[in-house]
Amino acid sequence: MNTEVNALRHAVEPLTHMMSGLGLKVSFQGSSALTEFDPDTGVPKRVVLPMIPGDADPDLISAFHGYLDHEVAHCMYTK
Repeated sequence: MNTEVNALRHAVEPLTHMMSGLGLKVSFQGSSALTEFDPDTGVPKRVVLPMIPGDADPDLISAFHGYLDHEVAHCMYTK
């Protein structure tokens, strides 16, 4: 397994616990990332992160990390 992927996986765990503590559902599935919002309040309610392969290239790792950072910040400041 790529060491960068391993480090990213270890970073994701505490972040998803923190996001879950904010009342957000966090799941890993498929190959697309998305965030669902409450249509009435605009508050995020669910974050879906794609599964990342153990041999992911640096561009995919960067994209995953960027999306995760963006969503964590967005969720923290819109709650």
